[in-house]
Amino acid sequence: EQITLTKQLQKETQDMLNFEVSNKNRLMSELGQYGFSFRDDGSMPGYGGIIANLKKTLSEEEFDDVFEKVEKYLETTYETIPSLEAEWIGLNDAIVENIDEIEELERQMQLLYTETQVQSLTSQFEQLATELDIISNKIEFAYGTNKINLMADSIKLMNKQLSLQSDIIHNTKKQLDIYQHDLERYGFNFDDGGNITNLSEQMAWFNNTDSFEKVNELVEEYFDIQGELQGVIKDYSDLEKAIKDAYKQ
Repeated sequence: EQITLTKQLQKETQDMLNFEVSNKNRLMSELGQYGFSFRDDGSMPGYGGIIANLKKTLSEEEFDDVFEKVEKYLETTYETIPSLEAEWIGLNDAIVENIDEIEELERQMQLLYTETQVQSLTSQFEQLATELDIISNKIEFAYGTNKINLMADSIKLMNKQLSLQSDIIHNTKKQLDIYQHDLERYGFNFDDGGNITNLSEQMAWFNNTDSFEKVNELVEEYFDIQGELQGVIKDYSDLEKAIKDAYKQ
């Protein structure tokens, strides 16, 4: 019961972490419109100079709004998210005793990074989709050079989406590798395409054993991620085709 409660708290912490990562990405997108850029560690190069310039060029109300977003971004990046990550790890440390639970926690810790990455990449992808919708509406009523420039902007954003989708595929494959590693411990074999080659034999072997439920759950989760991977690969292919079609227009 204690493990179940701790795992529930852990899930709630993960949900909060995903929410804050989404907030961070939204703030990055909004602040990017004012000239801010961001390093991999979250820092903002040239922060002081940009702030000074904005104070001269923006109205007091708009500047205060931007400055508030900067403060919120810094708080989210350096306080809120690290605190939630530390809380998640602390909850992990609190779950002990059962070897099956320990194996699951090890897997979840490995999956945490990739899941957070996928969530962050998906959020960025959706933000670009919103920008594309706005440009698409403008293209509908544009003519001549203006239309050509808008179409070029649209292709540029789609290429950014394609790059993000490639990263989503990469992280989804990492999740698949994590499950493959765990399933190999239970004797499952895989071909080059990631398909289990001895599924029936292994499931029959574990049938009527104490490990059956655990192994069956692992297999089902593996198949779920396989399905997700196929979906994101198809999305990549569709987007690639859409870009090629856009170049023809």
